[in-house]
Amino acid sequence: YQRRVRGTAGSTSLPMPVTRSTDAADQKLAAWRATKEAEWVQEGSKTRRKHPDRAEFEDWMDRQCAKSLKLKEESDAAATDARCGFTAFKAGDMATAFLHLSRAVNSAPGNKEIAKGFSDVWEALETRGMSTMADCHAFVQAGTGQQPEQLSEAAQAAVEAAALADFDGSALESAVLSGDYDHLSPDQLQQLMQEMK
Repeated sequence: YQRRVRGTAGSTSLPMPVTRSTDAADQKLAAWRATKEAEWVQEGSKTRRKHPDRAEFEDWMDRQCAKSLKLKEESDAAATDARCGFTAFKAGDMATAFLHLSRAVNSAPGNKEIAKGFSDVWEALETRGMSTMADCHAFVQAGTGQQPEQLSEAAQAAVEAAALADFDGSALESAVLSGDYDHLSPDQLQQLMQEMK
């Protein structure tokens, strides 16, 4: 896409390339900008009514393109972190997996696959005796030398939803109703105790 630089003598504008974007993103933004330009030149168009001043219209297009590029950069960063996290998880490197997937799930809490991946890593760390998030953070920092991100509220909700998506509470429900806890697994007992708090 091309960012316009307005001259001091009025509406003169010169195209200026914007850095830190990909060719595909540039092409999409250039196509969007061309569509908006075509709409704006038509008197009475919705775009022209919303942005009657040419300079304000160009500023608006610049802001929209900048937002789009920022979202793309964030999305690309989340995808890279997710790939690194899943690769580390498969290799058994839970510290690196936790580090990368915590960043990925914070960047893209709506991505169910990333939320499930973080939930799986967290569960694996719990089976190794790290029962709190603070324990997990200490483990990750000791293993990687980096402090993992705290989960945002949206990310935490997504991870909890992913963890509970596969949870079958039928055995837990039967045990609670009958008072028979002997056949429950340690995970089911822990779940029961957490829910009773």
